Amino acid sequence: MVYLSELYKNSETFRLFTQNGGVGRTEINKFNAALLSVADFHPTTIKFLEILADNKRLVFINHITARYVKLYQQFHKEEKITIISAHKLNTSEEGEVLAALQANPQNVGKSF
Repeated sequence: MVYLSELYKNSETFRLFTQNGGVGRTEINKFNAALLSVADFHPTTIKFLEILADNKRLVFINHITARYVKLYQQFHKEEKITIISAHKLNTSEEGEVLAALQANPQNVGKSF
């Protein structure tokens, strides 16, 4: 789903493809074949894309992928954090920040 989300964000051709209400079974099969040629997608994902196209819901793919990623992160208890610094941290400073995060007792069992 992340791949499809990034494809939507970075490919105008894909965005236009998803917004085309005339996309039918033939086009989606060609699209799925192209996807499978560049990456190993689960058969459920391929079937999901076919169903979206059949039901004329492919236009919602960006919202669906964003929601999926968010739910996946919640289910796996993943959090994205950003550390902001007044200047670019060098390798040793990055190591210190990482060590401080790992030393916090509330972060036991978490990976960074």
